[in-house]
Amino acid sequence: MTGAKKPIDHGFRELKWLLRQRLLAGITPAVAVDLYAGEGRILTELYRGFRQVHAVEKDPDKYDRLQRRIALRLQGPGRPLVATYRQDNRVFIRERLAKIADVNLLDFDAYGNPHPLIAAVFQVWTPHTRTAIAVTDAGRIPLLRAGRVNLAHYRPGTAAEAKGRPARVRPLSAEEYELLVQGFWRELAERHRFALLDFFGAWAPGRRVLYYGVWIEPDRNLVDRDRPPCPQPLEPQPHGPGEPGQAPPRD
Repeated sequence: MTGAKKPIDHGFRELKWLLRQRLLAGITPAVAVDLYAGEGRILTELYRGFRQVHAVEKDPDKYDRLQRRIALRLQGPGRPLVATYRQDNRVFIRERLAKIADVNLLDFDAYGNPHPLIAAVFQVWTPHTRTAIAVTDAGRIPLLRAGRVNLAHYRPGTAAEAKGRPARVRPLSAEEYELLVQGFWRELAERHRFALLDFFGAWAPGRRVLYYGVWIEPDRNLVDRDRPPCPQPLEPQPHGPGEPGQAPPRD
């Protein structure tokens, strides 16, 4: 054996990029939040037009590569201010997300079922403008064969806390799984009082992973007197080792 490196699986990056390009065409970029930033391949190429990008990655090796990629590719006039956070995305959601103003793109490039995290976001955040949401969803994999699955992950009222006991379900077709996900978003929109404008997606070869996007906006037909005002912008701060930080300042 020569110890040759295994080829990197970029998760059908072409589909991810096409999906996000379509989403970006429907908004005026302002502030993006990438909750699974990884090494920053997507955000450094596709999110250049935003004013700010907030990138979350807890893996220390990926975080270091993310920092280097941002320093290399996102410097100079006209580039976004990028804040990076080396922490669990649930901690970021709980402690920071509500303090960030003008968010109009959320990116969930997840490894597995992203819906509990999506539900957690809407526990603390609400859209104030038309917003694009990009999702990588591998939640169908455990549903390809009969087994025990926690269906609470697809109910917004319980998904954030992952309540409920696993239930035995029959295998779901790709079409049935899409209906399950669309139902999650309809219930989420009703519960948190926003309008779901569109849902579209494409399956990776093998139909195990679904790449999908949605556009949402505040529901103008609802009057929510208790809705808090839009928060003030959260300015990225300098950081020490192991703390949330930012890329070097622009010129």
